[in-house]
Amino acid sequence: MDGRDKPGHDVGREARNPSPPLQPFSDGSYEDDSAREHGRARAPGGESMIRFVLRFIGMWLLAGGFVALVLDGVRSIASSEIVLSPLGATWFATSEESFAQFQAFIEARLPAGTWETVMVPLMQAPLAAVLGVLGIIFMLLGRR
Repeated sequence: MDGRDKPGHDVGREARNPSPPLQPFSDGSYEDDSAREHGRARAPGGESMIRFVLRFIGMWLLAGGFVALVLDGVRSIASSEIVLSPLGATWFATSEESFAQFQAFIEARLPAGTWETVMVPLMQAPLAAVLGVLGIIFMLLGRR
């Protein structure tokens, strides 16, 4: 029996370094120990869940942009010229109905000429670039 097994000897992390009591948030919940250990408190009101969802969507958009970039690269190598898939053509090929509904929505809800001046150039932009930019925006929105 060594000296650590004697009665009265403090054993374990809790005895040597007691943690301060949990601090309540405004909604009545308490911060968790893992957040305190990492120097950050849990965001009250589900804000951390919203950030997670924004980052999750951003990652999927970035992944989709990367896939589009790889496909454009393969097509470019196969044809010996630069090939970029436009957003509008890809959307139209994927779902004609939703593209037509989106166009009707824009033309009905926004000022006249918005489709021609704003949306047509956006629909001609490379799919990889559009998905990449949207992914970065969502990732930045999900940041602290």
